[in-house]
Amino acid sequence: ADLSAPGPDVDRALLHAGDGVIMLDRDWCITYLNLAGGRFLPLDPARAGGRALCDLSPLPEHQAFPDAYEQ
Repeated sequence: ADLSAPGPDVDRALLHAGDGVIMLDRDWCITYLNLAGGRFLPLDPARAGGRALCDLSPLPEHQAFPDAYEQ
């Protein structure tokens, strides 16, 4: 089973949640994105899987996430 993505019941609960939910793998690639998270990035959740978070938004402030993780 793919433990990096929610199961169908959790997916249904998170999809329409008011808060953005994004799940990433060890390479900072998106494994899950709900609708609110898609509005924030902005990115279509249905097409987000496998895309590297850092490649989506080249803004300097977004580089802080992988830099902090690596430290």
